[in-house]
Amino acid sequence: MEPYRASDDIEEPDLDLLVGQVTAAAGIAGASVRGLDALEAPKAPRTAADDIEAELKGHGPVAGREYNVPREERERAKAAIESALTLQMRGENAKALKLLTEALSLDPNLINDHYFASIAASVTGLDGNGALRVIIDKGQRSSFVKTAEQTKKQQRKEKHLTEARQNDWNAVGFELFIYFLIMMFGPIFLVLVIAQSLGGLFGDYTGNSAFMATLPPEIVNFTTIAAIPLVLGGLTAAIGSVVGLFIQGGFIHLISVGVLGGKGTFPNMLTLMLRVYNRWIPILYLLIYVTIAVLFISQGSIVVLCLVLPIVVINFYLLFQVVGRIGQAYDYGTAMGCIAVILSSFVLALISVLIGVLTGQTLNQALSAALGLT
Repeated sequence: MEPYRASDDIEEPDLDLLVGQVTAAAGIAGASVRGLDALEAPKAPRTAADDIEAELKGHGPVAGREYNVPREERERAKAAIESALTLQMRGENAKALKLLTEALSLDPNLINDHYFASIAASVTGLDGNGALRVIIDKGQRSSFVKTAEQTKKQQRKEKHLTEARQNDWNAVGFELFIYFLIMMFGPIFLVLVIAQSLGGLFGDYTGNSAFMATLPPEIVNFTTIAAIPLVLGGLTAAIGSVVGLFIQGGFIHLISVGVLGGKGTFPNMLTLMLRVYNRWIPILYLLIYVTIAVLFISQGSIVVLCLVLPIVVINFYLLFQVVGRIGQAYDYGTAMGCIAVILSSFVLALISVLIGVLTGQTLNQALSAALGLT
């Protein structure tokens, strides 16, 4: 006889039946969860702000109706109105209209405010409901803003050209005369300062013929330069400076008007540039004179660097001022003025290279023909 086991009285479970029961239970639970997710959350009650927003999206606030507007919104609307008034006084009607629209959206009660209506009339140029309709109606508002911006641009252009025409060729002639004198006497005095400095440096050795014989003849002759060559050199420098100014100025004008879209006149640009040159170039020459004198007196001391630094700084400042005046002359800003100067310099450099190449080829051909090499 086999021994008794407790497991003999327990029936083995039906695994297929058990799996089916678990699956059915899971399906019921999933359906319950989906049912809970499908329930809609209760909607928040509509507020006065919702009604205001709905009306503004439709036909705008209703005249005579009082809206419940929070205090902070009313304060923001009031500030927007004051800003709009400031812009209107400056001729910024497009921006002013946008602020009035913002103010009305913040506080629809302004539809009944006479102060708001008067500012709206000043901005739009319309009276009564016409001004309010421009603010409320999106289509009319967009059309007004576009027209106002175009009008402002045209007025600015006309104002700029009117101011530019005040600097005519008479103004150019006056500034050009001063510039010519500066560019003539500046180099003359530069040569005199160098000559005097050399004379002072070798003054103690003038009686020493042996030492003077060791010096290059150019240095000896430079200390006793004649007046006529000096004046002719100054005239040549001045004429070259004026011609160079007109050539580069002409390219700047063509590039500014034809390429960069600037609005201005050539005489006005020259006048503004010459005023900068006439103010700062004499200061540069003066610093150069002092630097040369200190260089010879101190015999190359490091103190000279203290004078060289201001010269470099003023040169950069002068360039920045010229670029700014060009931007002012054509009403397109300093950055575009810088681009105009760079492009004109590039064109001049390219022309110089082409002229040099053509001249070299011509001389080479002429020399070859003269030597019978062709």
